[in-house]
Amino acid sequence: MDAGLAAVLGALAGAVATTGAAFAAGWSAREQAKFAARAEHKRQRREPREKAYRAFLSEAIALRELLRIVCSYDALPEAVRRSAMTADTFAQAEGIETRIKEQWLEVTLAGPESVQDAAADIESASSSLVGMAAMIIRLRWEEEEERAHYAHASDCFDRLCQAVRDFTKRAQIVLDDDGTTLAERPPLP
Repeated sequence: MDAGLAAVLGALAGAVATTGAAFAAGWSAREQAKFAARAEHKRQRREPREKAYRAFLSEAIALRELLRIVCSYDALPEAVRRSAMTADTFAQAEGIETRIKEQWLEVTLAGPESVQDAAADIESASSSLVGMAAMIIRLRWEEEEERAHYAHASDCFDRLCQAVRDFTKRAQIVLDDDGTTLAERPPLP
C-alpha cells in the first residue's frame, strides 16, 4: 500500500470515528436532558401530591379514630356504647366523610392511578362505615340485631383500616419516586 492511500484511509477512519463520537455525544446529551427533565417534573409534582395525600389521609384517620368504638361491641357495656354513638358523633362522622369526598377529588387529580385506586377504597369504606354508624345511632335495635349491625360496622371499620394502610404505602412509593429511575415499579397487589 502506498503512503498516499494509507494517508487517505487514515483520514477517512479519523473522520468516521469523529462522526461516531459526535453522534454518541449528541445522543448522550439528549438522554441526560430527558433524564433531568423527568426528575424535575417529578419534583414539581411531588409537593402538590404530598399536600393532597396528607389532607386526605388526615381525614380518613380522623374518621377511623372517631368510629373506633364500632369494633368494641362486646368489650363495652351498653350504656358506654350508647353514650359514644350519639347524634353528635354521627354529625362529626358525616362532616369528616364530606371532607374525605372533597379530598378524594384532589387525590384523584394528583394521581397516579395506583394512589387513585387506594383513595377510592378509602372513600368507599368511609361511606359504608358512616352509613352503618347512622343505622346504629338513629335506630335502636334489640340486642341481637344491634350486635349484627355492630359486626357489619366493624367489618366496614376493618376495610377502612386496610384501605388507609394501602393508601399510605402507595403514597409513600409515589412520593419517594424522584424520577431518576427509568424502570417502572411493579403495581402493588
